[in-house]
Amino acid sequence: MSLSKVFFIILLLFFNINIVNSSEKIAFVNLEKVLNNSNYGKLLLSDIQKLNDENIKKLKNNEIILKKKKMILIKRKILFLRKNLKMN
Repeated sequence: MSLSKVFFIILLLFFNINIVNSSEKIAFVNLEKVLNNSNYGKLLLSDIQKLNDENIKKLKNNEIILKKKKMILIKRKILFLRKNLKMN
């Protein structure tokens, strides 16, 4: 073998060049269109929306509970500080 052929083979192995011939075609699917227009997609979207609404309600209730607890803690802090000021 000549030096140029050996060099070319080593170069191909070094860079790991893959030459591929394929008759398959690449296709893209617009999932947004499928979800919005198919019956199953509409069902999934409505289920997700219901779940989202339930989660929002739970979070709002938790927020209200936490605000009440915060107010209770603030009132206790104020009472504690007043008692300490009266003692001094």
